[in-house]
Amino acid sequence: MSSKGMMYLLISIFLGLVIYVLGIPLMKGSGYEKPAIRTASENAMFFEVVSLMQHLKLSVAELAQDTGHWPANLEELRLDKSMFTQSPYIDNVNLKAGVISADLSTTFGHDAALIMKPTNEPHSFRVDWKCETNIQLNVKNNFCTFNEAVKFSLI
Repeated sequence: MSSKGMMYLLISIFLGLVIYVLGIPLMKGSGYEKPAIRTASENAMFFEVVSLMQHLKLSVAELAQDTGHWPANLEELRLDKSMFTQSPYIDNVNLKAGVISADLSTTFGHDAALIMKPTNEPHSFRVDWKCETNIQLNVKNNFCTFNEAVKFSLI
C-alpha cells in the first residue's frame, strides 16, 4: 500500500472513531436512523419533555372532570403551543379529544414522537394515562412504552 493510501486509511479510521465517540447519527441506506436514546444526556432530555407534558395532562384532566368531556384542542384549554415549543426538544404539540401528541426535535432521531392518551372516561374522578413513544428508550420505566407506530399528527 502506498503512503498516500495508508494516510487515507488512517484518516478514515480516525473519522470513524470520532463519529462513534460523539454519537453522530448517520444515514443508513435511504432512510434515517430510528429514534433512540443512546446517552444519559438524551435520557435527561426525554424526561424533560415528559415533565413539560405534565402541565398539559393536568389541564386536560381538570377540564374533563369539570365538563364531562375531553378538550377538543389547546384553545379550549386556553393554552398556547409556545408554552411547550419553547423547549429545544419539542417542535410541535397538538391536542385532540384529550389525546396529547408531541413532535420531538431531531435530538431524538427522525420523526420522534410522544403520545399521551387518557385511558378512562372524562367524568372519572381520576384520569389514568397511557404514554407511548417511537423512541427506543435505554432505561426501563413504568410510564412510557415503546411503540414503533407512534406518529405525530395535527389532525
